[in-house]
Amino acid sequence: MKSKIFFLVISSLGLLLLVGCGSSNRSIQEANQIEEEQVPPIKVMASIFPLADIIKQIGGDLVEVSTFLPPGASEHTYELTPQQVKDFNESELYVKIGHGLEFFDSKLMDNQEGRQLKEVVFADMVELVAVEIVTLASLTKNDKKGHSHSHDDDDDDHDHEGPDPHVWLDPVLVRDILVPAIYESLVQLRPEDGDIFAENKIRFQEQLSELNDLIVAETNTFSHRNFIVFHSAWRYFSQRYGLTDVNIEEFPSQEVSLKRVAEVVEIARLTGAKAIFAEPQFSPRAAQVIAQEFGGEVLILDPLGGPSFPGRDSYISLMEYNLQVLKEALQ
Repeated sequence: MKSKIFFLVISSLGLLLLVGCGSSNRSIQEANQIEEEQVPPIKVMASIFPLADIIKQIGGDLVEVSTFLPPGASEHTYELTPQQVKDFNESELYVKIGHGLEFFDSKLMDNQEGRQLKEVVFADMVELVAVEIVTLASLTKNDKKGHSHSHDDDDDDHDHEGPDPHVWLDPVLVRDILVPAIYESLVQLRPEDGDIFAENKIRFQEQLSELNDLIVAETNTFSHRNFIVFHSAWRYFSQRYGLTDVNIEEFPSQEVSLKRVAEVVEIARLTGAKAIFAEPQFSPRAAQVIAQEFGGEVLILDPLGGPSFPGRDSYISLMEYNLQVLKEALQ
């Protein structure tokens, strides 16, 4: 009897061990299967924050986006960190503006031979316009003709520099050109997630259309059409919405000449400007001097924004912020 009980106990223990081992093996197999199914996100590098947010709007959780230019830095003077170089070298897609805006990436791009890196260069897909230095002579000439200055006027009194790369500040160009290009690149990298990318793309384009409608409605109420800015970043925005931006700065990252300061003061008086628009990426000193001379105030327009700036921590909220700042001075 005792031997029979002993046999039953041993048999039960053996069965429990077999069941336990089987369950353990199944758990390991299931964990391995789940791990295999969890495909890592697509690593994407963006040159500036607005591009990073646009990528995230389309890619969602399926992308991991790094940004070269940190909040508050200028694209004209920034130097890369070792971590950013590492992030770039691990990226599958690089989204940039191009045409000299990202001078800091030139050495990186020289070392990419043989690497399978996709690129989206926004400015390459857009008909660029020249940076225009509006002069007092051009405004005076137009005033005598009895019409206001416009970017459409072909006036030899304007000074023109190279192509203007600030194309992301026109939300219509973003909606119609940049968003489809990013979408197509993501689909090529991860075709099995194409439906998700397509749904996000359509939703974001609808939001951009609403943004454009808002800007059109608000700018149509402006009583002033000319505005004075420190940096020549707003040409495409102005062109889209029937405004004229007069930039103080003649050359990026160079100190403004006293002659140009005096000229902009006269332009401000001629146009009835109430404010000068500075940017957080540049010193406001020249703008403050000019504003003091004609009795205006200094307001801040921001072409870049960033995740650490509340109210400017997405592309759409950034553009809405800039619209409200312009409205304050031009309505």
